Amino acid sequence: MKIAYRIVMAALIIAVCFWFVRYPVTTGTEQALSVIEDPVRGRFEQHAGGIAREHLSERRQFIYDAMYASMTGCVTAVSIPVAGYTSSDIEAALFSLLYDCPQFFWVDFTDCSYAIDERGVTINLTYYYSGEQLAEMQRKFDGAVSGIVSAAETKGFANEYDKAVFIHDYIAQICDYEKSPSGFDAHTAYGALVGGSAVCDGYAHAYQYVLQKSEIECHYVPGEARGPDGVEGHAWNILKLDEKYTAVDLTWNDMDGYLFSDFGAGGDVTGHTFFGLSDAQLQKTHRADGNFLYPLPKAIEISWFDVNKLSGVTVEVIAENAAAVLLSNIDKSVPYVEIQLTDKTMFLEFMEEYKGDIIDTANAALRRDESDMRFLNEMNCFVTSADRGCILILGTLGFVEEPTE
Repeated sequence: MKIAYRIVMAALIIAVCFWFVRYPVTTGTEQALSVIEDPVRGRFEQHAGGIAREHLSERRQFIYDAMYASMTGCVTAVSIPVAGYTSSDIEAALFSLLYDCPQFFWVDFTDCSYAIDERGVTINLTYYYSGEQLAEMQRKFDGAVSGIVSAAETKGFANEYDKAVFIHDYIAQICDYEKSPSGFDAHTAYGALVGGSAVCDGYAHAYQYVLQKSEIECHYVPGEARGPDGVEGHAWNILKLDEKYTAVDLTWNDMDGYLFSDFGAGGDVTGHTFFGLSDAQLQKTHRADGNFLYPLPKAIEISWFDVNKLSGVTVEVIAENAAAVLLSNIDKSVPYVEIQLTDKTMFLEFMEEYKGDIIDTANAALRRDESDMRFLNEMNCFVTSADRGCILILGTLGFVEEPTE
């Protein structure tokens, strides 16, 4: 009887030991890392600075890092031999990657599946491109990004605000808004920077990534916005510029593609109505995703109009600066200038008679330079934000006729 009892107890001990070997109680990051090959662990450690990643728990960070390594190498399945994960853990990590990593333009974030059981997690990933095709696309993408970053560095900007405006304008000029997107590239940074065509999330991802490479903090913000066609899904950015956070909607600032195409403006009309907005200003038309993964920084107003001295209570106050901007845009297909009139009475008067001081001041400068060009009174004037008094003026150039004898 004692022998039988000992045999049973020994068997139980062996079974328990086997259970803990196969399914260890400790399911933290260190235990999980111990079963992953060292080369992959090295990849994990390279992406420790993602903004969304920083807000994940340590356990979720491990899933994030495992998927990051797999996406980098186009591995279609990643297995994590750690029990206890939930679908919420995996989805949080996946969305964090989407928000953090605009460089993964080849990943189909809408077609990722996973399976959870007592042995751990298996995540299946889908890619739009791979192999030699992806290598060539990556080369073009990296070249486009480094070209913008280098161009900004060459300018030698004294502050992050001016650098962010330059990058904003650069992307708007090389990318057109895709009114009827037929493929997935329009939703990616690749579509915006290489393909030259994108929708809102493509713009926001592209701006985010170039700013990241320029060492400027930038958050990707998905949500919805109320535009001419009603409320639709939308995406924009929150930037940290010179230690202050502010909101920017690059898509809505790239106005030539959807508002000024009839004037043949091409990529030259880049507005700044939605550059440097506060949360309160942005929330009049935009609403961030209510299930966003982490608390977004509070954005304050750092108005582009104020920074560039194109805001005031009268046209006379800002005419000289506006004329200088109009002259600086003289070589564009459609010369333009933006102003902001904060006095509502003056705003209405300007809209009724918008020939005014800006054209006169600009033409006076052209006469001093002995130019044979003049701005004509044939102008087109658009209100880009009635609530804030923002106006975009498209000028028309013409030659001065020589007097006949």
